Amino acid sequence: MKSRKIQVLTAFAIGAVCLYLFARKVENWPEVWAAMLQTHYGYFALAVLLSANSILIRAFRWQWLLGEPYVPVHRLFLIANIGFMGNGVFPARMGELIRPFLVWRSTPHTFPTALATIVVERIYDLLGLLLILAYVFYVFPFPSVGDSAGGDPQATIQYLAKLGVMVFLVLFGAIAVMTYAPAWSLRAARTVFQPLPQAVSGKLLKAVESFEQGANTFRKPKAFLYCLTWTMILWLSIAFSELVILWAMGITEVGMAGALFLMVGLCFAVMFPQAPGYLGPYQFAVQLILAKTFRVDSGQATAAAWIMWLSQVPPVILLGFISLLIMGVSFKEIARVQEEIPPETPAAPPPPMGSS
Repeated sequence: MKSRKIQVLTAFAIGAVCLYLFARKVENWPEVWAAMLQTHYGYFALAVLLSANSILIRAFRWQWLLGEPYVPVHRLFLIANIGFMGNGVFPARMGELIRPFLVWRSTPHTFPTALATIVVERIYDLLGLLLILAYVFYVFPFPSVGDSAGGDPQATIQYLAKLGVMVFLVLFGAIAVMTYAPAWSLRAARTVFQPLPQAVSGKLLKAVESFEQGANTFRKPKAFLYCLTWTMILWLSIAFSELVILWAMGITEVGMAGALFLMVGLCFAVMFPQAPGYLGPYQFAVQLILAKTFRVDSGQATAAAWIMWLSQVPPVILLGFISLLIMGVSFKEIARVQEEIPPETPAAPPPPMGSS
């Protein structure tokens, strides 16, 4: 309970600091409001549909991660809507427990099994993001920003791209070892984590155990390729939804590669404990990337940050409440999910990449 309170306080503190940093960069709020009012509503509606579609894509992938007995995609879509709604209305990522809780309550799968698939889902997300980041660093002509040390910024970008590929290969190798040599990898994890505080090492070991429980798709080439393909489709869909919002705001200097870069930056910005609605880190990250990387006017970047947030977060929360009604689940029930989950289950998985 004490750990949970610390997480919540940390989430609100991060949100408050980021909102302050976000607001202090705005010199003319009427200009921001005027830019928001000029949003193209057709593009905005398309972006909202793409945001909802990204959750449907997650449901298709999740069906394979859960395996047999297969759960209908439409049920997983409803559960995913409720889970992401939980991330939007509760602090510190409580929605990550809501999803496996509802799978446990409404399908033949156990809570630990469902929670393990959330951990594996995050691994797929990270693999996809690393591949996209490496691709963007290679192909995107980042503006020259100068270098006081006389270095070449493009050479630095190329180096980061190679580093991203190396991290991908190392992560992929670690996944392979945990998948095909679970006993050995668990012993190795205990050795590596032993110097850490017991509370930290215990959570890390439970995360490794959860991954090994849900690693079935990594043992089957067809399932692995299927899940990785859906992962790439997911990230492309999210990036395109953000590009559409930029079009809606009249920001045309950012192409698809730039939208991919914005998406990756936004995903890493919201990895940490969040206040309800992702308020703070989300807006600050969009504003910072657009203004500093793409030289978008500060007022326009600020307006785009709010419109992009409006296209992704409130619609997902609304979908979640609708899904609650369809499934006949009360809001009070999911608000008390930590009291309802079975005892002796693994710790909550790492935070998700991205809000949708």
